[in-house]
Amino acid sequence: MMRWILLLLMVLPFCIFSQLKDRQNNSYVTQRIGNQEWMCENLRSTVFNDGSSIPFVSGNKGWMETTNPAYCFYENKVENRHTFGLLYNFFSIETQKICPLGWHVPTEADWQELICFVGDEHTAGARLKSELLWIENGNGSNEFQFSVLPSGGRKYTGAFDDINNFGSFWSSTEEYTTDSKKEYAISFQFIYWNSTVISWINKKNEGYPIRCVKD
Repeated sequence: MMRWILLLLMVLPFCIFSQLKDRQNNSYVTQRIGNQEWMCENLRSTVFNDGSSIPFVSGNKGWMETTNPAYCFYENKVENRHTFGLLYNFFSIETQKICPLGWHVPTEADWQELICFVGDEHTAGARLKSELLWIENGNGSNEFQFSVLPSGGRKYTGAFDDINNFGSFWSSTEEYTTDSKKEYAISFQFIYWNSTVISWINKKNEGYPIRCVKD
C-alpha cells in the first residue's frame, strides 16, 4: 500500500483537489498548485458575493458603452455557460466582490507565480491548457489539471470572437495610460498554436472569463 501511495505522490506531487461554492451555490473544483489554491473552472456566478446582481448585457451598443459591471454568455447563448463559464467586463472586478468570500481575482503577480511554478511563459500554456476543444491539435497536456478552455472573448465593440482557438483571463491589475488614466487592465492569454502564456493589455469593457485564487 505504501508503494502505491508514493507512486501517486510522484504523479501528482503538487495537486491537492478541493471544492468551492459561490453565492449562487455553483460548485467549482479547486486545487493547490505550489503555494496557491486556484479554481480549475471558469466563474459562472451572476451575483456578487454580497448577493447583489451583476447586470446581463447582450446588445453590442450596451456592452460598448457601459462603465458598470456586466456579464454575458459567448454569443449570448446560455448553453455556453456550462462549458465555458461567463464573460465579464473589468468593471465587475473593480467592485472586489466577484469571487467567493476568501478568494480574489488574481493579480498580475499571482498569475506570474503560477506560470513560474508550472514552467515559464514559453511552456506553461501547454501544461495548463485542457486536453479538449482547442482547434488544430492545440490541446494541452493539462498535467496540473488547471483545464484552461478556449473560451474566446468579447471585444469592446460588443463582438464575440476566438472561441476554440483562444483563452484569456482577467487579472485584477490595472494599466495606466500616458495621461495617468486607468483605462486598461492586464489579462493572460492562451493560444492554440503555441505553448506560451502572454501578458496582454485590454480595454476594461472587453469580456473575458475569471478564475479566482484563494486569499
